[in-house]
Amino acid sequence: LAFADWTFTLGGDLSRPIVRDYTQDIDSWAVYGGFSWEFLDDFTLEGGVRWNADHKKLDFTVQNLALGHPPSQSFLPLDESAPTGGLTLTYRFTEDVSSYWKYTHGWKPGTYNTVAQQCSGGACDVTAALPETIDAWETGLGGSWLDGRVSARGALFYYQYTDYQVFIVTTTPTASPTLKIVNANDAQVYGAELVMRVEPLVDLVPPELECLVVRWTAGWLQSEFLDFAQVLERQITSGPTTQIDVDYSGNPLINSPRFKMAGSAEWTFDLGRYGALVPRYDFSWSGDIFFDANRGRGSPDAVGTIFLPNFGVGQRRFWLHNVRLAYRVPEGNIEIAGWCRNVTDYKYKTYGFDASAFANVVLNFIGEPRTYGMDFIVRF
Repeated sequence: LAFADWTFTLGGDLSRPIVRDYTQDIDSWAVYGGFSWEFLDDFTLEGGVRWNADHKKLDFTVQNLALGHPPSQSFLPLDESAPTGGLTLTYRFTEDVSSYWKYTHGWKPGTYNTVAQQCSGGACDVTAALPETIDAWETGLGGSWLDGRVSARGALFYYQYTDYQVFIVTTTPTASPTLKIVNANDAQVYGAELVMRVEPLVDLVPPELECLVVRWTAGWLQSEFLDFAQVLERQITSGPTTQIDVDYSGNPLINSPRFKMAGSAEWTFDLGRYGALVPRYDFSWSGDIFFDANRGRGSPDAVGTIFLPNFGVGQRRFWLHNVRLAYRVPEGNIEIAGWCRNVTDYKYKTYGFDASAFANVVLNFIGEPRTYGMDFIVRF
């Protein structure tokens, strides 16, 4: 990966251009072995081990053209390796119903933050996030019944992270907002999910309901930073900069709503030799979402005060509704459909970050408004 001639400003001063020129080389390789063992008629044990190696090399040059500093360089190799793997035990109650118990150990290599803001005396250092590891435990039950017209799957899970990589936006009084990956020492996630699909039973409903298909999914997620603290740079009004300590331990992970739910209903009306009409309705609901590690309240000021309102950097729980109506020719290979997404034209945020330390603003990214469209599908 090669990037060159990135020019931006510090502190909003257009007279101080900074030019960064860097090239990143990445080499990754892995060796994997697995097995599957069926025993006692109804049990299957599966597993595998993988050895991962990752090498990153960054040639980095940065120069402040206005101040006339000579280019400063960094040559920062990252040589990392780690094992990963998993083990799954499955028990089949019947041919269509089974349960499982699963353990997985995962690893994510470290990464560079090339848009570094740690500059002093004309020299800038590139920061890097440490590798992340996860130990995950999961158990679930799933199957289908009544000739496949009813199917369901449920699961419970627990994830434990070490050096959890957090994607954040950092702001300081002297530098523009910067996208950056940092490490939280420890984090955990646990919860449950349920997926269901139902078709009405032929013998119990009138013929016009036989082609109705209902789907529903729901999830519960409890996430928490167990150990995550940062030192932030802030500026006292008309005074010098100062550093404050912020502890996010006990707060939920970013973009991790506690509850989510989605569903759909699709009904095929068979018109015989005239084809078929297929109306569809689907919805999604999300609980409260926080876009930062501080429960959506943004960063504190120079004296440690949180001044943004609740959900200043977050989104309250909300619903989205979509509809679609399709016509399908008798052969089934051509379909024409009209659709509308976000029928109620609900205004919601998909992301946001607090840049008040730099420019006294909060930036929000807004989701799609009510949108109309058509599909023309040909199947071969």
